[in-house]
Amino acid sequence: MQLVPLKESVVGDVRQPLMLLLGAVGLVLLIGCVTWPTFCLRAPAPGAARCGAASAGSGQNAPRAAIAHESLLLSLLGGIAGITILLCTQGLLQRMVPESLRG
Repeated sequence: MQLVPLKESVVGDVRQPLMLLLGAVGLVLLIGCVTWPTFCLRAPAPGAARCGAASAGSGQNAPRAAIAHESLLLSLLGGIAGITILLCTQGLLQRMVPESLRG
C-alpha cells in the first residue's frame, strides 16, 4: 500500500496548467486594457462621453462603414492568429491533460 495525500489523489498536479491559464487570462486582460483607450478615441461623439474621452481623436469623423470594415478585418486577423497559435501549441496542450481525463 502507498499513502497519497487526499488533495493529490483528487486533483493531481494542477499547478502548471493553472499557471498557464493565469497567464492566458492576464494576456487577454492586458490586450483589453491596451485596446480600450484606442476604442474610446475612435468612438463617435456620443460614445466619447461614455468613455470619458474628450473630443480628441482622428477617427471621429470617419464613416461608420469604414469603422465597421476595420473592426471586421481586425476580428478576422485576431481569429486567424488565435487558430494559428492553437495549431502550433496543440501538442503541448494535449500533453498537459492528465491521463485520467483523456478519452
